[in-house]
This record gives sequence, structure tokens and C-alpha cells, in this order.
Amino acid sequence: MDSFTIKVPGTEFELTSNQFYQIREIADADAPSGYKEKGISKHPIAGVEENIVVPFDERTNTWNTGFYPTSACFNNVSSKERDNTLKQLNDHLIPILAKMVVGDITDYSERSNSIFDNFIPLNGNGFGDSKPEYKIKGNNIFNTKDPLKFLALYWAMLNGDIAPPGQIGNPRYKGVPYVLEDKQRTSTVNEDREHDKIKAITRILPIVEGKNNSDRELLQSLFTYLGFTIDIRNTKEKTLITAASRWLSLNNSQNATDFNEAYFNFSSEGDRERLNTYITLLAHIKSGAIKVERSEIYIGGKSFGMDKKQAANKIFADKEVYKEFLSL
Repeated sequence: MDSFTIKVPGTEFELTSNQFYQIREIADADAPSGYKEKGISKHPIAGVEENIVVPFDERTNTWNTGFYPTSACFNNVSSKERDNTLKQLNDHLIPILAKMVVGDITDYSERSNSIFDNFIPLNGNGFGDSKPEYKIKGNNIFNTKDPLKFLALYWAMLNGDIAPPGQIGNPRYKGVPYVLEDKQRTSTVNEDREHDKIKAITRILPIVEGKNNSDRELLQSLFTYLGFTIDIRNTKEKTLITAASRWLSLNNSQNATDFNEAYFNFSSEGDRERLNTYITLLAHIKSGAIKVERSEIYIGGKSFGMDKKQAANKIFADKEVYKEFLSL
């Protein structure tokens, strides 16, 4: 993509194409020591990310995409700044996006509800498990050479879902759990990811080479949870290690980062019950024991949404539903 920079309306932050950015969870000084070491504020719900939501202005009932002059995000912006932002977007980004989207991406009226209600290029069109690389999630790296990743950050910043770099103390972002980190050097990103891969391998190797059935079952569940399809029990040791190493390297080693996060999140017995809830949910959906209508998951006539991971956490948190779930 062409090199260009825009100032995100309503912020002092300039978003640049062909640049690496990383989402970090904001650390909390009052968090337990183990969480502070990881730089996070609370016990995370493993694998549950936030979809990028297209900005919407309820006062005017229009999509606040920042792609047109009267978009609400420009209300307190000078006409010069607004015109410069729109020129950059129209010259470098919108023509590319227009080829990826069915419909007029610059139309902000109700006619575009079918485009923006669930913006498929970013959020997928299944149970909510696809497109993880575009979600708001701690440690996710966005390379804005990809126009969709540029767009994802642009809309997330317009929504105030992520604090800009250096703005953690700004009252405007009070309660926002994420901050954007500007990775100026590609080597820094590569070093971080290589470190994550090494850490993941050192966790996987002893389990694969060992004979502890409980640890091997946990590893199988973690792989399933993260979408890595492999049967540990029926795969030779060397083949398993090679396949795992290749999988960890995919998506610029994002899989390694996700594995380490899930390993930490499911370290306790109670957390493993949550993990088992997800694994069991997958089995019940596959067998038809749990009904799925129009991609929504139902138990006892109650909808638990389309995202299987979020559904599993909701089921586990509701004692009555969880009891019914276990009896299926």
C-alpha cells in the first residue's frame, strides 16, 4: 500500500501506513503480581477478543466511518484537517477498500446497514471464530501495509476502543483496557515474536516427550482451542514437534503468542474447566446435541450468540445452564 499518514479525528494520534503497531493491555498497579508481570490488568478471558465495530453516530443515525465530510468524527476538527484526512483516505485507502466490499463503502445512510452491521472483511461470517488478526486483543500486531489492518485501527481509534500511544493517563480513555504501541523497527516485532515462539516450544516439548496423560490432554485441548488440528495421541513424537513448530510460526508467529497466552490463562484447575466447556461445546455442536440456528448457539431455547468461545464462557458462568450443559 502507498505510504501515507492521517491524523485520527478527535485525537492527537497520527496513523501511518506500512507501519507495525501492537495492542497492549493496560497494566493495573493493583493487579496481582502474576498479572503485573505480564503487563495486564485483570484475569483475561482466554481467546475472547473484541470485534472491530464500525463507528455509528446515534444522534444522526449515520455510520461515522470518517469517509465523508459530515461524518460525526469531524465535528470538532478544523476544515483544513478534515479535508487533508479525506484527501489521504480517498487517494490511498478507499479505492482499495472499494474492491473488497460489495456495496458503496462511502455511503453512511441506512442503505449501508447490510455492509456495516457486521463488516465481513474484518469480522468474518461464521460463528465468530474467523478473522482473529483484525480483533482488539492484547499483543495483537497490526501491520498497516494491509489496508484492512489500517482500517481496523482507524475505526478502533475513532470508537475510542484503544488509547493512543502515550495517552494512558488521559481522562478521555478512562476505563479503556487497551493502548496502542508504535513499533518503529520491524526488528523489534520479529524479536518479540521469536521470543514467543521459543517460549512456546519450551512448554510443548516436555509435554510431548513426557508421559503425563493430564498434561497431554491439556495440550490437545489448547491446540483445539486455538484452531490447530492435530491428534496428539496418534501422531509420532518427531512429526508432532515439527508440525507444532511450523504452526507456531504461522501469522508472523502470532500463533506462538496466542499459545503462550492460552497456556497462562488455563493454568489453574478452575480455568481448565472453562477450557473443557469449550471443547465439549464443539463436540455437542458437531453431534447436534446443541442446536445452532442462523449461526446462533442455543441451549434450552436461550441464545448464547455466534462466537463459540464467548458462548462457552457464558455457559460456564451460569450455574443452571452449566448444569444442563453437563447433562447433555
